[in-house]
Amino acid sequence: MSEATWERQRDGFLDRISTITEARAKECKNTDESDQQHMPTVGQDDVGRIPVEPAFLLVYAAEGNGQIFRLATLGSAVQVSTDGKQFMADNSQRESARWQEALDLLITWGWVKPVGRKGEVYEVTGTGYTKADWLKDDMCIDTSKEPLEELKQFEF
Repeated sequence: MSEATWERQRDGFLDRISTITEARAKECKNTDESDQQHMPTVGQDDVGRIPVEPAFLLVYAAEGNGQIFRLATLGSAVQVSTDGKQFMADNSQRESARWQEALDLLITWGWVKPVGRKGEVYEVTGTGYTKADWLKDDMCIDTSKEPLEELKQFEF
């Protein structure tokens, strides 16, 4: 793919994200437009652009017990979950890689930290809770819904 084609497709993708985020911000129930004009955030913070997967994983973990689990069993894909919530649409390696990468980003940013020695349990840090609140409000994530259902709002 040429650089020009790549940039055109990337820009189109980012424009679609902005459009969806703005629409979600308007729907968000806790936005009080009489107090201030809400400026939607498209997952941008001091770490750069925040993909949807780590945002959802962090927000749901912070709303629950603050723990994220990465469970590996012989013969099946690694499972990533939090507070009994399932994030993987299926048990494929592709889905596993998607959510393991999300967890790895949260670890890299210092928003979650490993607990124990096996690399199976992670806890949200103080900064992670702050970021989770920010992401939940600005992306209008409804944690009363199952993650897979809520994620549909962010798919293209």
